[in-house]
Amino acid sequence: MRETVVSLLRLLRKQNWFKTFLFYAFRIYPVRKNKIVFCNFSGKRCGDSPRTISDAIREKHPDWDIVWLTHPKYKPAPPIGTRSVNFGEHSIKMIYELATAKVWVDSHTKFAFTRKRRRQFYMETWHGGIGLKKVEGDATDALDKPYLDRVRNNSKMADIFLSNSDWCSKLYRRAFWFNGEFLEYGLPRNDRLVKGESSGKIRKAFNIPTSTKILLYAPTFRADERMDCYSLDTSALQSALRKKTQCDWKILIRLHPVVMQKTPPIEYSDDVLDATSYPDMQDLLVESDCLISDYSSCIFDFAILKRPTFLFATDLADYQKDRDVYFDLHSLPFPLAESNDSLCKKIADFDKENFQQELSKFIHDVGLHETGISTDKAVEQIEVWMES
Repeated sequence: MRETVVSLLRLLRKQNWFKTFLFYAFRIYPVRKNKIVFCNFSGKRCGDSPRTISDAIREKHPDWDIVWLTHPKYKPAPPIGTRSVNFGEHSIKMIYELATAKVWVDSHTKFAFTRKRRRQFYMETWHGGIGLKKVEGDATDALDKPYLDRVRNNSKMADIFLSNSDWCSKLYRRAFWFNGEFLEYGLPRNDRLVKGESSGKIRKAFNIPTSTKILLYAPTFRADERMDCYSLDTSALQSALRKKTQCDWKILIRLHPVVMQKTPPIEYSDDVLDATSYPDMQDLLVESDCLISDYSSCIFDFAILKRPTFLFATDLADYQKDRDVYFDLHSLPFPLAESNDSLCKKIADFDKENFQQELSKFIHDVGLHETGISTDKAVEQIEVWMES
């Protein structure tokens, strides 16, 4: 009998209708007015804007119950002073925490079976910001219907989207089917970039002398999971950097969460360091002197610092077939290279003054408005919700 009951429960946990039922069943418990549930990129990390907001709330309201949803496969460390619950589509504990929290803060989408109660509030920080690759409703040919249904449900529940630009606000209206309000003060994760705050954490964590410059290589993922696109010639790259700047360089490699468990063709050494597991991307950005990416939105965050940025995209034609892009990469202010030889030449020919002029024009065209106070504004909004 017991085995039958256990088997039945396991079967039920896999059914979306049953998980939706649990959201309603847990309404027998009251909404806790001091509880907030945070999630970053499906529990793979405890970073991005949710982490920035979480840290600010923890400092200002140490008595509030802050819960982080963390994926058991990736095991990210939740911030000190918070508690962690397993993220997952079969996690009943996760459903309970969401069903009884006053506020949710997320950088991605909730599962399609998720249901929000009256007097609960949801702040969507969206991890992408300004981006290259087309997303959600603008990429219906590349995304399956269940995922798009999940996006629609997520936007229906969201009370506020955080935005850092006119470009993003229009995107969320159009491609995310969002009809709610915006907080258009920027993304909390970028406040430290606006202020140029460098804590020295990265140099300490990776034992990098202050006299050595840092290059961050942060590519995005590929839908077909191919790995040859990450074949960066780090030896040639270092030589080009040293020749251009007459300085020593360390290269930090930061892979996308989807690629974390893969084995791209990258050889690590004393000068080429693995930063994929480092929890905070913005720490890496603010400490870096130069960025190389491909189609990642991190290039637009790094643009706030107005430091050299290069695009290394060996598979541009194939990528655009799989996932169309919003911008013509050749027209962006970031020098584009489709091979290692081309990348080294772009570095040798880099004109800082011209780059910054083109970058300023781009920032104006997209209506970027990173204010440096977006965390404060997000916390103020959450405080209003908590008191309602």
